[in-house]
Amino acid sequence: PEVIRSAAEDRRIHLLPAYAHEVASAFNQFYAAVPVLTSGESRDARITLVDCTRIVLRNVLNTMGLAAPEEM
Repeated sequence: PEVIRSAAEDRRIHLLPAYAHEVASAFNQFYAAVPVLTSGESRDARITLVDCTRIVLRNVLNTMGLAAPEEM
């Protein structure tokens, strides 16, 4: 994403953990407010959003040299 490129080009590594925190906070608010696993028309979309968030956070952590936990 743009944040990783900007952090590398401008040597502003602090952008990476700030971005990870921002994504995790937004996801936490979503997860607390939306019943992800309940049935309904948008269930598959909610599960896809969860998976995409996992991938983004894993990629940012890997870029910082950290391993993402398999489960939380």
